[in-house]
Amino acid sequence: NTKKESKKRKVQANMSAQDSFGERGEKLTEEQYKRLKEDFVTGFDGSSAVEIYTALIFIPMGLLLQHTAAQFFETFSTFYQMRHGKDRGIVSVIFCTLFDILFTVTPMLLGLTFTDYFHFSIPAICGLIVLFEMLLRMKGTPSLQMKFWNNVKPIYEERAVKGNPEKKFLSFGFLTTYRSAMMLQTCLAILAVDFVIFPRMYCKTEIYGISLMDIGTGSVIFSSAIVSRQARANNRTFAKIIQSLSGALPLLILGAARMGMIKAVKYQEHVSEYGTHWNFFVTLAVVNVAAALLNPLPTMAAMYGGLLCIGYQWFLSKGFSNYIIVYPR
Repeated sequence: NTKKESKKRKVQANMSAQDSFGERGEKLTEEQYKRLKEDFVTGFDGSSAVEIYTALIFIPMGLLLQHTAAQFFETFSTFYQMRHGKDRGIVSVIFCTLFDILFTVTPMLLGLTFTDYFHFSIPAICGLIVLFEMLLRMKGTPSLQMKFWNNVKPIYEERAVKGNPEKKFLSFGFLTTYRSAMMLQTCLAILAVDFVIFPRMYCKTEIYGISLMDIGTGSVIFSSAIVSRQARANNRTFAKIIQSLSGALPLLILGAARMGMIKAVKYQEHVSEYGTHWNFFVTLAVVNVAAALLNPLPTMAAMYGGLLCIGYQWFLSKGFSNYIIVYPR
């Protein structure tokens, strides 16, 4: 019954948003319209884990679709020259960009919008992947299995480094793919949340629960951590600590610029999310500064993280959660 009532509230929120934006938007004052937009993204309790996983499955499906489609069309010399030729013109660049958007971004958008048609869109995308793979096998080109292992195994890249031009860096193709796809999905969700077509169950939760946009916040922190200087044990000197601290300055500037622009254009302010002046750029800057000052050894990072979680949970149990949730902002 609780789930049915929750879904009913989400449907009503969508209907009221359509009515408010479509029919009454022009009649409201500027302040009332701003409050209405704030209500449109506030007060939700998220969704189930299955619904979130179903939306996220469109990310690997889109990447596989783009990979198989590009590999198939690259068997034709004209398309191969447009993507890999040395003398590519503006037409080739635009065409290849639209090609990647079609086969990569479109599936991600389907996962964020047309949730009622998942029973059709998921089999359709899987069918296209199988079709391109069958065509590739008929042409005798390497299969997805071979490409998969080439993407997983580590690659040593030689890059010019100041003071050590022959130093080798270990890189993983799947890590680059994960970080780029995660950032692309995060940007799509941030842009789509203001539109009615974006399901309200994917909006950030108000107090408790789990949602797609909540996962995006943690994923950005996680993806930054796994490639950080601390993770690579590359910041043990004082100079590199100062360099890490200086990396937080652009984030602070972006955070201040975002706050100023929101105030200037009277964009909705979800106060219960970050407060009145805080935003995600400031969060990233604070995490960057904290990691640089603590400067943990990679072998001790798990222990520090566990102690931090235990301490935070202890503060929550002592009444700090009430301050976070209900204290007036």
